[in-house]
Amino acid sequence: AAALFEAMGGAFSTPRRLVLAASRPAHHNLSSSLASRKSLDAALELSARHSAVLDKASIERLLVEFWIAIDKHKPQSFGLTKAQFYEMAAAANVSSADAAWTEVIAGSLPPFAILYAPADEHHEPRNDGDVRPGDQEWIDVLDWFWPATCALALTTIAGGDPVKCFAADFFMPWASAESSPELSAENLVFDNGLDVRLRRRMASPLKPSENGGHQALWILDALAFPRPGESDPSAGEQRVNAAIASLLVPTRIKPLAVGDLVECCLNGSPHVPQPDLDWDDARVLELNCDGADGVAKIRVDNLHGNDVTLKTAQLRLKIDRTPAAAVLLAVCLGDHRNDIVRQILSSPSMKDPLLYEVMHFQAGGTRVLLHATALDHAITRRNVVGVSLLAAKYSEPGATDGNYAHWHAAIGVCTTLNWTQRHDLQPSERADFMAALLVGPCSYVAGAHVWILWKPELLRYHLTRAAINGNLSTITKEMICGHAASLVYNLARPWHAVSSRFIPLDQRLPWQNIHDNSTRMIVEVLLNIAAKAGNAAVIARVQSLVPKFMVEKISFSSLCLAIAEGHHDCVDVMLRGPWLDRIVTTLAPPGTHPDFMQGFRIVSMAIAVNDVSTLEMLRARGVDFSLSNHPVGGYMAPLESACFAGMADCVRVILEDQGVVDRVLARRSDAICYAAQQGHASCLAALLTVPGVTVEHTNPNSPLFPHTPLQYGVHSGSPQLVGILCEHVTDIDAATPPGAQTPLMMALDRSNVILATLLLARGASLTTRCGAYCAFDCALSPEQGTGSAEAIVRLCQRMRPDECKLSDDDWIAKFRERGLAPAVLAPLLEAGCDSISVQDSASGLTALHYVLLRYACLENPIGLHSPTARILDLLVLHGADLTLKTKRRDGTADVDEATFRLPDGVHVNAVLDFDVSAGLTPMDLARTVGHSAETRAAAVAALEAAIRKAGRS
Repeated sequence: AAALFEAMGGAFSTPRRLVLAASRPAHHNLSSSLASRKSLDAALELSARHSAVLDKASIERLLVEFWIAIDKHKPQSFGLTKAQFYEMAAAANVSSADAAWTEVIAGSLPPFAILYAPADEHHEPRNDGDVRPGDQEWIDVLDWFWPATCALALTTIAGGDPVKCFAADFFMPWASAESSPELSAENLVFDNGLDVRLRRRMASPLKPSENGGHQALWILDALAFPRPGESDPSAGEQRVNAAIASLLVPTRIKPLAVGDLVECCLNGSPHVPQPDLDWDDARVLELNCDGADGVAKIRVDNLHGNDVTLKTAQLRLKIDRTPAAAVLLAVCLGDHRNDIVRQILSSPSMKDPLLYEVMHFQAGGTRVLLHATALDHAITRRNVVGVSLLAAKYSEPGATDGNYAHWHAAIGVCTTLNWTQRHDLQPSERADFMAALLVGPCSYVAGAHVWILWKPELLRYHLTRAAINGNLSTITKEMICGHAASLVYNLARPWHAVSSRFIPLDQRLPWQNIHDNSTRMIVEVLLNIAAKAGNAAVIARVQSLVPKFMVEKISFSSLCLAIAEGHHDCVDVMLRGPWLDRIVTTLAPPGTHPDFMQGFRIVSMAIAVNDVSTLEMLRARGVDFSLSNHPVGGYMAPLESACFAGMADCVRVILEDQGVVDRVLARRSDAICYAAQQGHASCLAALLTVPGVTVEHTNPNSPLFPHTPLQYGVHSGSPQLVGILCEHVTDIDAATPPGAQTPLMMALDRSNVILATLLLARGASLTTRCGAYCAFDCALSPEQGTGSAEAIVRLCQRMRPDECKLSDDDWIAKFRERGLAPAVLAPLLEAGCDSISVQDSASGLTALHYVLLRYACLENPIGLHSPTARILDLLVLHGADLTLKTKRRDGTADVDEATFRLPDGVHVNAVLDFDVSAGLTPMDLARTVGHSAETRAAAVAALEAAIRKAGRS
């Protein structure tokens, strides 16, 4: 922990909550989900005790040979047959292969497992308990042990050499750089090789799409594991350090240089969600990297040759291969391996870690986050200590612009400040992230920690040390001297100019090296240091020595700092006497005091860190919380701020102020909408427990919230919050402004089964319209599918069967516009659809015709297992008429008439350049319309296959 404190900037310079986080044992939530090298060793010992023919060393050799055989013979298979096991046993020098095979298939030798499958190797293995006549035994390794098995095999093949385990020029014994370049140790570990190439099934808790580089964790674990004869863990630590150091040599990390191609985001901000930012290609023209304050002048392609200057943290280096060290850094941040993170970041070669894009997947591996860096891995895995280490890397001594300008310029594709407001985070987690990200109201930036910028100088002076150590006599003596020096300075400035020429720097008082020689500066420095150190006695002594007329000139930064650090005894001392009177006066409504913004940060800080004790002290001592949103500074009122941040305990304390309740009842508060928008059910529940307050008590004149709370609640995706709102709203289908989607439409549009169930259970209607569409239309054509579209349709059919029927016009319109996906078409047809063969009144086209037209309009033929083919199967299976013909606009089907273009409103996936003759059945259309003979043949084959499956002719 001490090394982490130092890397984060020092225990005294680091926010206390981050110091506490770094002191707690880290939970390696990724690597702990699967077997470690220690667990694998325990399994080997258990197997050796149960085996009559194999010892532990023999089973280890079998595991290694199994790993080799899987890649050499069957890289995409799921196991080895008996014959292949015999080859493996011979390579492992196991003489009794017959007895070993018997023990393996008996299940007595973990981590080996037995599978059953047809003899054809292209079949998938049976499920557990499903064994059929003719099945063949296959051996495999249990998924839980697979990463540890890979690590054991690779370290064994490398001869235990830690450098070879990650080497780019070390290849598997059966491969070479010419024949199999993908089989280098570096590729296998950091390019998904061990999981995509070697892993057969996807049952592992680590999905293949999420596994890039994660195998390195088990490699390091295997290197750290004690070898025979080692009783001291230091040998394993040395091997781990050597492996990591091999990745940090300058030749393996491409630095940013003049002429490099980069990607940049000119409209990015670190305070908003970033996945959909626009990135432009650029080339580096000039580079100035001084300490952590790297600046690059680049020429952006989309700016017509204009040059811009950006921080290097805003760039992504375009290279063919991300350095393995950057991948390992991201993986270790995700797994809370902060000691390794510290080692990597301390390397001179890893000067700018946010330059390198490291592939990252959202939960479930469904959407890749492009342009992600190590920062995004740390944020999504909630590693506040890792984020703090990165922040320290980009705010090292020597950085300009207040130390943090380069860090605040960094762009993440996850969110930063907004990400910490998510409703699935606990209040303490949000506060920790605000501290680590150096964001929030007056928190951990130069404005609040005024002592940070002067720390290297201040810690040399005995007055500063006295404030830290609580030496009250020294503080009293120097404060008195400080008053005298201030008087001399103001009355005799020429003396100051002369004395400063002769007094050495290390002998001057600290306030002589700051901005001026005033008592105010002395007091602020001492109060800040004491507030950080948590020394209430020093604060009390300094305050007692400050004249009353000077209190008005002292900033509130020390009080904000004490709140942020959680030193309630210091807060208690600073909320007394004239100091408290000034705060009460500053925050009094209507908020027009000149220092209002500064005073408001006190309340904002307490809310940001969920400091209920401070809020209770402020309320009990006369501070008025009934402020409205400040019109000038843009600050939220206390109640709105707490609801936005999700601090339900703070909401309850603030609501004890009757003036706040009166403002809510008068419908002059946005608190309910903020709670709904952010998905904070606990905050909404706290508001609704106040007598007289309902969900209707929103501000009708608010420019920020034109919609209803229920609309915002559905958008947030919180089932708990939507459930509360459903119990309290009077009109569940209400939507504002006119023409907006109803809450049910929004839920169906996102295929959110849980929210749709809640709304339908409370009586939401599927027939309420928003323009030309109703709620059921949203279920049939979801825009933002976050769940199962089929489940949504079946839910609607179960709960509103009478509202789930499509008219003939609606049915044909669906296929005229863009069709229906197989997932929603299947339940519609299963429920009975009388419109399946309805013809378009303008052209005679049926649903079957329209599907074939989309088939024809694609330049490349689609296979028989495509979604389009599945739609044909469903329509034909449920009785779509195969004989209906297209017709002219006058309604006839005379084949001698001229052909015509598709009518307006027909949208397909290509340019509408096809003429459709009258008198065409679906099969005729498939044979005659299309880009090429190949696409027409594919359309005919798909329709014929559908007819055969349905047993029709």
